Amino acid sequence: MKKAITIVAMAVALAASAVHAKPLTIYILVGQSNMQGHAALRTLEHLIYNEETAEQYQQWKDRDGRWTSRSDVWVWTTDGERSGNLTPGFGVSDIKMGPELGFGWALGEYMDEQVLLIKTCWGGKNVKRDFLSPGSPMPSEEQLQEELTNARNKDPETTMEDIKNRYGFYYRLMLQHANEVLADLPTHFPDYNEERGYELAGLVFFQGWNDMVDGAQREENYANYTTRLAQLVRDVRTDLDAPDLPVVIGELGANGKRGAFQLAQAAVADIPEFVGNVAFTPTCEYWE
Repeated sequence: MKKAITIVAMAVALAASAVHAKPLTIYILVGQSNMQGHAALRTLEHLIYNEETAEQYQQWKDRDGRWTSRSDVWVWTTDGERSGNLTPGFGVSDIKMGPELGFGWALGEYMDEQVLLIKTCWGGKNVKRDFLSPGSPMPSEEQLQEELTNARNKDPETTMEDIKNRYGFYYRLMLQHANEVLADLPTHFPDYNEERGYELAGLVFFQGWNDMVDGAQREENYANYTTRLAQLVRDVRTDLDAPDLPVVIGELGANGKRGAFQLAQAAVADIPEFVGNVAFTPTCEYWE
């Protein structure tokens, strides 16, 4: 009997050791205000204390009324460059929440290994210019010259280089932030075990408003949005040296309406080369 107990204990210890030896699993979250998160924490509190929803949301506060913190899921965000254990307050400010909350909780429940969410997001940005990736063509010289003329009406010192640098600026900044965090994980997360290493497990892209309301893109039925977003997926895989990186595209669910723009987003996941490792997630149904 004693021998059996010893064997069981050794098996448990070996299993725990195997889990601990797994690399840190990292997901990069990218987008504009949708990804930042502007939902007030008081909304979550209402869900916690409302009789009709309390059962679904009790996990977010302890018995003393303090916000729950998950040490098995870490977060780093561009909004104030905050980092730490997953807890409500990693939205656009520490009194707001975003998609990282539900996404992080689901991952924490599902996975045994330590998880890190790197949020790189800025409000009011589009794929047409701000997140334009290297493989997508720049606008024509005629359009760039028109932009330069308009810009010089506000700032006569503006150069053509300034205009061109606006294209892809936030794509490059996203890569910069992600690489800086990856290069200095022990500083941001002292419990990180460098011997375990890390692996990039996926990227979530949640964005769309500024492209959707662009009249020129609306006229072309957002066909070029699909093309640009597909190229962004290819380029980010190349730039992160992760050729098979799974990508999730979050639907723009604003106003709860699904139209041509949402179809343009969904079309990326249907491109043959992406079938099986690029997914489109509907969100319109969750708009109240």
